Amino acid sequence: MDSDFQPDRRRAERMRTLLNGRIYYRSSRASLDCHIRDLSAAGACLKGEGVADTPDRFHLEIPGRNRLHGVHVRWRKGDRIGVGFETAKGAPP
Repeated sequence: MDSDFQPDRRRAERMRTLLNGRIYYRSSRASLDCHIRDLSAAGACLKGEGVADTPDRFHLEIPGRNRLHGVHVRWRKGDRIGVGFETAKGAPP
């Protein structure tokens, strides 16, 4: 068995996407564009310049799905982060 193998611990099935997103933090006074690489009912993987430097909690807007989520960072690796959804407004993911 490969020593780098890690089981998938997601609670919801993920779907690969090429959606654009927008991160809002500091009471929505600051924002950052990102790419949503995969998405599930429980969270998402975000990629983009500066994404790894975001606070531990922020709001993620997914304009293509008419969604706004409160999120928390679950992991960080390079220019990607994994987030879990806390709250959502708008249409289902």
